[in-house]
Amino acid sequence: MFNFKGQSGTCPPGLFLCDADRCLPISWRCDWELDCSDMTDELSCNQFTCADSNCVPRTWQCDGHKDCPDGSDEPPDCETKECKEEEFKCKTTGRCIPKQWVCDGDDDCGSGDDENPPVGCPEPPPLVCSVGHFSCPVYDRFDRRCLLESYYCDGHKDCWDGSDEPDSCLPRTCLESQFTCGDSVGKCVPDVWVCNGRPDCDDASDEANCSEYTFCLPLPSFLDTFPLIPSLTPSRPDLSFAI
Repeated sequence: MFNFKGQSGTCPPGLFLCDADRCLPISWRCDWELDCSDMTDELSCNQFTCADSNCVPRTWQCDGHKDCPDGSDEPPDCETKECKEEEFKCKTTGRCIPKQWVCDGDDDCGSGDDENPPVGCPEPPPLVCSVGHFSCPVYDRFDRRCLLESYYCDGHKDCWDGSDEPDSCLPRTCLESQFTCGDSVGKCVPDVWVCNGRPDCDDASDEANCSEYTFCLPLPSFLDTFPLIPSLTPSRPDLSFAI
């Protein structure tokens, strides 16, 4: 949910003021869905009249989708449609979108034109990590991260390409309270994770040759007469939240 406003009750480019205290995407205006309680998103909307006399929001014209039953909202001249100076024209559909949407990681044109413009997308600034951190190779300009140095050669592949676990990593020495996995990096996992019904080693060696399973939580008494179920592990709490 977009829920902010700029100074003096104004919104950033690409957004419009709703209910006097919220900013919503311009694409939500005149879409025949009521998003503002004061109906400002559906008032004074220009409409396009289809050839069969049906009406659709003018913003649906030349958006790459045939909304009129006869398809008259997507005529051949969509490709020659002129966009405003502050807009970007989608080459494939002729749709006009705010320039702020270009190279933002979202395919707003529906054909990728805004994420691959003729002039190209600008390269992101160099990633500088703070002391005690290292950077993974850049996957794309929107996935750039710094990791703690302790993650390097720790037996876990934290970078998308596994570059934090190169072949040059020295064999790890696990603690007495840990189990050494049989993989090439010698990953260490707690002894209590061995034979718990869930592979924690990349090669699943912690679940090999298990004659019985162990559990961190005691089984309910009514399960004593049932076959052992190895997947009785507590579920993670739901940490999702709306913004």
